[in-house]
Amino acid sequence: MKVHVPCAGVSKNDLQFHVSYRTRVSVEEMGVDIQGLRLLLRSRNTASYENFLMLGRQWCNVSADHLKKELAQTHSPVADIESAIVRATESRFIEPVLEVLGAQKIESMDFSMRARPSFTT
Repeated sequence: MKVHVPCAGVSKNDLQFHVSYRTRVSVEEMGVDIQGLRLLLRSRNTASYENFLMLGRQWCNVSADHLKKELAQTHSPVADIESAIVRATESRFIEPVLEVLGAQKIESMDFSMRARPSFTT
């Protein structure tokens, strides 16, 4: 088992969640975890997410509870956050969360059509 070492400032609960979640997720399910989400949240003031291209379509590997807690920092309307959480949980993809962060055009590029990316190579 490969264990991800989180960044400084992460609580023991986050670490326990991350390790236990990662042991249940297939290696093929490449996606955004809690640390990736925090990076996106912290860098949104210095980067534009309006046009967003992902290398591989990314899964949302963050629990609904953690999404709610982290997205509350965006000061987006609660209805938008709740809707994004429901859609991300149902689809398991990160696109609804990116929309809350300001993404208007979200595309993905992948070698295979399995995750239905926008473009394939």
